[in-house]
Amino acid sequence: MKLSADFSEEEGEITFMMKKKIFGWMLAAVLSAGLLGNALCIQAEELPEEKVETEDIVDVEEEAEELEDWIGDIPIGEFVIEEDISAGDMEINFSENKDLAIVENIPDGAFDVSLTGDEISLYIEDGIETVATEDNAGRESIQHYGTVSDYLSQTGDYKLYSLELPAGDYLQARLAVPNSTSINYALVLYDSELNVIKMSHYIPYLNGGKTLEESIGYLSASDELVYIGIFSLVGGSATEAYTLDFSITTNYAELSDPGEPDENAQEAVALNLGSTGAKVSGIINSAIDNDWYSFTVLDSPKYDKVRLNLASSASTNGCEFEIYRNVTQDYFAMEFGGGGKGEGEVDLPAGTYYIRVVSTNTFNDFNIGEMPVYNLSVVPVSRVDGIMITKYTGLSGSEGGFGYQLHDADDNWINIVGLVYYTDSVGNKTGSANVKLKITVVNTTWELHDRPDIARTYGIPITRENGFFYSTINVNRGIGLYNYERELYDVMDVEICPLYNPEKKINSSFRLLIKDT
Repeated sequence: MKLSADFSEEEGEITFMMKKKIFGWMLAAVLSAGLLGNALCIQAEELPEEKVETEDIVDVEEEAEELEDWIGDIPIGEFVIEEDISAGDMEINFSENKDLAIVENIPDGAFDVSLTGDEISLYIEDGIETVATEDNAGRESIQHYGTVSDYLSQTGDYKLYSLELPAGDYLQARLAVPNSTSINYALVLYDSELNVIKMSHYIPYLNGGKTLEESIGYLSASDELVYIGIFSLVGGSATEAYTLDFSITTNYAELSDPGEPDENAQEAVALNLGSTGAKVSGIINSAIDNDWYSFTVLDSPKYDKVRLNLASSASTNGCEFEIYRNVTQDYFAMEFGGGGKGEGEVDLPAGTYYIRVVSTNTFNDFNIGEMPVYNLSVVPVSRVDGIMITKYTGLSGSEGGFGYQLHDADDNWINIVGLVYYTDSVGNKTGSANVKLKITVVNTTWELHDRPDIARTYGIPITRENGFFYSTINVNRGIGLYNYERELYDVMDVEICPLYNPEKKINSSFRLLIKDT
């Protein structure tokens, strides 16, 4: 059996056919409605065939099997949601001011933090004292932390803090530096012979009056003595202190995050967005943990937005993300563009960007017994110029003189199939990829009877790479307010719009027929 849908408008005609296997009780219903097919094509009357971007919209032979699997993955009721649909708390806005203060006096050998001379012993502070955190059961946890503050007076000054690390312990250190472009500190980890193990160093760049903290992470392979060093590459201050926070997680292998160490932009994990975006999972190991990722927005007419989503499993510990970009060619001077949590879409010009996932907790309220496992996704999203509904199907549904009709039953559902597209500079229509839609189905009769709680149901489908979407939405039983030729029915209004661009919308309707009338 085949499903075919014709949609005619001034610009052309769309024919949509799908192939699908349905499981369980849905099988019989969908078969009766004719939700089976094996082809997908677009016909445009005004556009020459060679101008239609078949790579994005047509390709019947390659798409058929994938399309079947795609529809088969959507269970009944998956997209039924509450009315309150809102984006997460996020704001991304990079400055247009290219003259923001950035340190310029980078000396030759700026990253030379080697230590020589007999006077080194004078700069070694006492070993760092740590405090053990406790989990919810009151037992001593596997994490220790501490904080120290001090001053560096001038270029070349440094302070060293000794630390004994047993094998398998994971050290995280974070350095907050004075908010000045005339001061340039580095955070360095040395071994027992004062050889550099690793270093974190950003060129000072003011982001809303603040500079980005330096951060390092290190997993000890054996019992060893290490030194955490604060080294002044440029300048100093006797009145503005640095603050060093550190955390030590013992037996880290049992709680390992495969992305670690990824504590700074130099260690950022590259995400390949491709056509469908990228997803990654991680763990916030401590209150000072930083997980860095990078991604590149291509200069492509197909995509004009990026959809970001950060979701965490933890109930007591929270996390959020921040977006940065590098403003220098040779060194990292990270400009903060904003951030937040939840989900939302932002306009990002072509270029490389950095995501920093951080804890929203302090040492005092971080629960080591519930390290947040988060899921981060970054998805390129196409521009939307138009939306088309290509087909309605549903339980005992049919096409009638007033459009699609759904026969009322105890469990009603409606399938809505359609296409979202954009039009390029020469008039070609191309399917809009990865667009998250909001579909609202409204029974106006229930609203007239003061039952808004059951009058509206929703769907949140996402368009495929070729621009097509499919959504199954539950519909509550009707009343039968209207009468035509002895048939009682309600009018069901349908509105479809991009979730984060509601002004681009399409309206339609169908009839909900009442049984046994």
